[in-house]
Amino acid sequence: MKTTLKIFAIILVSIFIFSCETDITVDLPTPEEKLIVQGKIETGENPFIFLSRNIGYFEPVNIPELDDSSDIQEIIQALENSMGLIYDSTIVMTVTDGSNFVDTLIPTINFFEFPNFGYQARNIVGQEGQSYRLDIQYKGKDYWSETIIPEAVSIDSIWFDFNEDNDTLGTLGFLYMDPAGIRNFYTIETLVVDEQFAYNPPYYGSYIFDDEQLDGDTIRYFPLLKSYDGNDFFQTNSEGQNDFNQKAFYEFGSTVNIKLSSVDVATFIFWTSFIKHLNTAGNPFTNPASLKSNIVGDNCDGIWAGYGANIKTVTIDNSLVRE
Repeated sequence: MKTTLKIFAIILVSIFIFSCETDITVDLPTPEEKLIVQGKIETGENPFIFLSRNIGYFEPVNIPELDDSSDIQEIIQALENSMGLIYDSTIVMTVTDGSNFVDTLIPTINFFEFPNFGYQARNIVGQEGQSYRLDIQYKGKDYWSETIIPEAVSIDSIWFDFNEDNDTLGTLGFLYMDPAGIRNFYTIETLVVDEQFAYNPPYYGSYIFDDEQLDGDTIRYFPLLKSYDGNDFFQTNSEGQNDFNQKAFYEFGSTVNIKLSSVDVATFIFWTSFIKHLNTAGNPFTNPASLKSNIVGDNCDGIWAGYGANIKTVTIDNSLVRE
């Protein structure tokens, strides 16, 4: 009898719950258009900028299929429609260095960095210790930002660890000396020579960090895996554990560039807020973190960053294997 009563009670509660369901329509406001700036100047390199506009979270993203017969304008139009790319020769952009030399950025195709269509200065080249101001005039509004290229820190040694039960694949590690008495901020990027076209952060592990607890210490970074972009594993479905291992770990005999860059505090704050935003944007129980932009102007977001880059190139052989 008690069992029958329990079942009856459960049925009544279920009927009550389903009878109270109401369709709810939420009208989400259309976000105000923002200018999004992604710019950098690196040691020994010309300044490079990508511009885009923000698109609504629920705005459809439809990238048309392109083939070898697609011309440049079709590709640009596809990127404008799908991700808000801004590629406009009428936009005025300049970079001014610490000696007040002004260089104008012009539309340029960068085949090694997505979304490929950006703006580059031709005469200014990044130097350590130098400050750089970016100015943008877009749709009658002015935007600006300043950054500095900090002094690079050199990687001292690099090693290789084989994966367990694998004699061809593994991870890298490296160490360097953090300068004492100075607050330092770092980014890490890697590139496998003849396999990847651009530097990108490693797929696993932090790629932006500081020396708050390690001032003046020897800093060890491991394990270091391949970068996640420019590697087709991260754009396609894996066909199993072996496929994952081949795509995510370094292969014995391959040549790898490791880039350790020093950045300023504004760049550090932006990228840490960017990571937090990615980690919370899909969580319904948290508010997406706001980006800590260093771009000044109305309705804008993004980063103008200087990188004091140190690149070490190693070929993974027996001399790197750690016992």
